[in-house]
Amino acid sequence: MKRWRSATIGYILAILVGLAGIVIPWHIGVRLGLAGVAIMLVILALRADRNEVRRRCQLETAESTLHHDVELLRVINRFRHDWMNHFQILFGYIQLKKVDNLQDTMEKIKGKMLQDSFLSKLGIPSLIVYLLKARMDSSKMELEIDIVQEVDLSQLPIKAETITALTRTVVTLFQVYAQLAEENPNVLSVQYCQEGDALLCDFVYQGAYERDQLERGLEKELVCRTEELAADEMTFGEQEAVVTIRIPFQTG
Repeated sequence: MKRWRSATIGYILAILVGLAGIVIPWHIGVRLGLAGVAIMLVILALRADRNEVRRRCQLETAESTLHHDVELLRVINRFRHDWMNHFQILFGYIQLKKVDNLQDTMEKIKGKMLQDSFLSKLGIPSLIVYLLKARMDSSKMELEIDIVQEVDLSQLPIKAETITALTRTVVTLFQVYAQLAEENPNVLSVQYCQEGDALLCDFVYQGAYERDQLERGLEKELVCRTEELAADEMTFGEQEAVVTIRIPFQTG
């Protein structure tokens, strides 16, 4: 059974009282009194409606905050888990006195730390958060951030939402059309670099995927965004796909 809001009940009562004052041939004083009651009911209904909107906004804000907190904890736990794995491997090599393996592992950890540093300095919070969360979803493919030098995307004459939306769209398409790997894991590498008067966004995928569907999906997205960006390269092989998209700097 549907529960009526107090504001709705107030509006209905105000209408009924107002109609009673108009339709029934009562004394002018009674009619004025009913008009006053109707006005008061409308005021109370408006106040109840405003309180309901405020309560709903507070509830939505609390739910949104909780969701963000949960996502933040997931990211932190994933980082903790990854670094614990690295340390366990290091300790294992130290105990076994495998110096050569220890050196290689240290170089990999150093490279990962450098990439995490570049990622945290991209300058667009929404993009950074999305990439961190996307790295956690490794059910069908692994996401790698391959940045050769530090770049602050927020300082470029490009809308931040354009870069974030493009990255989200392309990464999502690869996630959707990646096929479960039988042996080696599927890997998508993402790179940003400035070239002349544009930003190049490189997406290099290695692994099994649904080629036709991915190609159609990317072409459809690029057609919708022809004024903002252009495909610099799109090649699709049996076990590899390369997508390079150029975002021109905004002038004027």
